[in-house]
Amino acid sequence: MDLAKRIAYQQLSFRETVRDPPLLLATAIVRPMFRPQGMSAEEDERLWEFGLRLYEATIVEGKISTQQLGVLAAAQLTPLLVPGALRPFEKYPELAAPLAYFQALRLITQRNFDLAAKCMKITLTHASPESRLAALARAELEAITMQQ
Repeated sequence: MDLAKRIAYQQLSFRETVRDPPLLLATAIVRPMFRPQGMSAEEDERLWEFGLRLYEATIVEGKISTQQLGVLAAAQLTPLLVPGALRPFEKYPELAAPLAYFQALRLITQRNFDLAAKCMKITLTHASPESRLAALARAELEAITMQQ
């Protein structure tokens, strides 16, 4: 991976050295929760971008509280809480759209298609219509509709 080479050759800034290895570990841990069979390169790129944005919003800017993250974590155990757990993020579309998308993927793996469709619609509400994320969400929503 490119990041491993950059770490080995000490080509990262201090900020990247502190941020990127834990972020890489976190994305490796959550990836199978979203797509047990493996994510596409496009989804993997969106996940990395989301991780960077969430890090910035939480650690650097202080926009997202640990309480909000805790509610989101609790929603992983009780899927009916997911739409409500996404609400605090709606004022930050750059977080709300990918967060809703990845929550929807998790709900799809749980075969909870109704809530997954709701989350994909939240994604489309907050994503730029011409974005790659919106295209992914539209395709998933179409697939969900066929599943129902």
